Amino acid sequence: MHPKREQILREFAKEGLSEHVQRLRADEHRRLVQTRVPVVVTPHPALQDSTDYVLKPIKGTALLFWARPGTPLIGMLEKAYATGDERVLRQLSEEFQEQLDTRPVQPIDVAFEKLLSAPVYFDVMYGSKTLVASLALVDGIDYGVVTFAYNGGKLHDADFKIVERYRDFDRASYDTLIVKTAPDLSAVEQQAIDAVPEHQLELNVAHTAMCPIACAGIAAIVIALITCAGGCSQQLGERLDEVELTEEQIKQLGSLASARDLLSMRREILEEFGV
Repeated sequence: MHPKREQILREFAKEGLSEHVQRLRADEHRRLVQTRVPVVVTPHPALQDSTDYVLKPIKGTALLFWARPGTPLIGMLEKAYATGDERVLRQLSEEFQEQLDTRPVQPIDVAFEKLLSAPVYFDVMYGSKTLVASLALVDGIDYGVVTFAYNGGKLHDADFKIVERYRDFDRASYDTLIVKTAPDLSAVEQQAIDAVPEHQLELNVAHTAMCPIACAGIAAIVIALITCAGGCSQQLGERLDEVELTEEQIKQLGSLASARDLLSMRREILEEFGV
């Protein structure tokens, strides 16, 4: 576990957290809301063949990136992932790692004040399922990234939603990008995943594992807003590759339960690695 993850968990364990969440909920009702669809890309297969680096796509995950508007980062990431430009991803990886290493973890009281003062914060949803809540960029941070478990099942890109909550005198926004990388599945696993009906595709992607009280509105405010899954991508990728269900297990569970289990096992591994 990254040392900052331990600091984050200590902040979450402090007294008064529920009061902060109540203030956040009240603030949400005072803000205007706009909803939009983020850009979603699938990384070029060639990126899986290279050695380890921070932003290397990891099978069985979806990464959400966000940045201040007008910065070139999101466009560079989108193009690099789509075309397999490892050189650009390695260059950006160095910048991400430096920010992770140098940004301090904010005390939770301070972090909430900064979030409530932010011109805009946003939730990420797939369909009606909240994947992560109340993300922002505060304290001079230019970009952030969070990780979701993904079981490789069907997802409609247009069903991802960014729900922004902004103050009526400051209609700010963030540039966003989702990079989804399917895991390697056996034939029987793929058959089970493919059997998930259209109205239950939310089973194929999990809410973020980095918050100990998932989606409680504080998922990224005390962590320097940067949790690069790729920082331990080789070990993490190896563990995610170990996730599997046998044909007998799938027969016993059925398709929907199998899809949930494949997703849950991946999410637990992400939580173990602190991403």
